[in-house]
Amino acid sequence: MGSAMFAVAALTLALAVAASGAGTSPRAVPGLRATTRSYDFTLTLGMPEQMWTLAQVKAMHPKMGELMLMGSMAGGMPMGDTQRHLEVHIYSRATGKPVAGADPTISIVDTSVKNAAPQKVPVAEMESVRIGPADLHYGNNVELTGGHTYRVIVTLNRQVAVLQATAPM
Repeated sequence: MGSAMFAVAALTLALAVAASGAGTSPRAVPGLRATTRSYDFTLTLGMPEQMWTLAQVKAMHPKMGELMLMGSMAGGMPMGDTQRHLEVHIYSRATGKPVAGADPTISIVDTSVKNAAPQKVPVAEMESVRIGPADLHYGNNVELTGGHTYRVIVTLNRQVAVLQATAPM
């Protein structure tokens, strides 16, 4: 996807987020972008999100949180002080559309800690319950220290994107 198409996709997502009222928290940290041969990747680290199954969304009609399309919440852990929401949006460069049904791997390294070991992120495919398919992304709630900088390595179909962002306080 050319930079103009990516800009249109990113603007569409930003407008959908703004219109929904989601993602307007000053605690959300916009992420970085990386491009591979076939994909555009965008990373966002924010405060933890409530994760819902389709059955829960149908029964409870939540107004906030993430609908898990595939995968599950990391370890069934409750949201705590060290939990942050890591999400990676993946767009096809050929079509400009979000990539659905992918099986990316995501690992993180705390670059604020000397010799920190990489940690694998349990990947769920999800979308905002307010925005819907325009917000399709991959990630989970993970243990991150607020204020620390993290390198996020995403691999999809042998293409690797390396992104970096600071976890919100």
